[in-house]
Amino acid sequence: MNKKYYSFLFIVLFISCKSITVNNQFQRTTTEPLELGVIGLHEDYYPNDRFSMTTVPELDKKIRVKVVKNTFNKRKFNAYLKASPENRMQLQYVDSLPDKPEYVSLQLIDNVTHVEELNKDKNLVDYLKPRTDAFMVTSVAAALQGMQLQSMATAESVFLVYDKELRKYYLEVNKRDKTTASIRMEDMEVFSYGLSFFCWAEDQRRRVVIGDIIEEHHSCPGDTEKKASEVKKKVNYFKL
Repeated sequence: MNKKYYSFLFIVLFISCKSITVNNQFQRTTTEPLELGVIGLHEDYYPNDRFSMTTVPELDKKIRVKVVKNTFNKRKFNAYLKASPENRMQLQYVDSLPDKPEYVSLQLIDNVTHVEELNKDKNLVDYLKPRTDAFMVTSVAAALQGMQLQSMATAESVFLVYDKELRKYYLEVNKRDKTTASIRMEDMEVFSYGLSFFCWAEDQRRRVVIGDIIEEHHSCPGDTEKKASEVKKKVNYFKL
């Protein structure tokens, strides 16, 4: 009994050391380059906890991004330094000084448009159907250069945009003075991320499609299912 208890305690401590809370939401820390909006496979079995990107879904429409500017605490700053040992953004954190460096949290918030876009790609949908370990990166915490951070934090709106030539995402920042700027994913130093999984449903043509994108540790809403194979075929007998 004691061995089981200590093993459980060790695992809990291990997980807590590799996670932080951003805007009251659980995020995993990362030391590998990682981008908002990508899909990959997540291995969440002790002692492994890693995300491996498998695809960057092509999007015709832009996806709205919520931006929150935050101040580093010591734990989050250490997470940043692990992601960027060379301190690429040249940030300084001193406990005794009141002014602390800042970072941004980014979260995808337009699920309706995002689901519609993903369902356009039949090959992507077929790829995801049997994979319950497939997740999307729907939130990140990242350090940026000062001007880019301020530009994003004070913007009128920010969108995730797919570049069809480069086949990757960038952030479109629409400023209050009606000008627009672009921020590449490689301009940011991501040090933590949040995942969401796919819930499945049946469309009007009775096809199994993505019904929603839900943050991990939550349940699929309504008539949607965690596994595509569990989507029940509902028959309208009045049409038979």
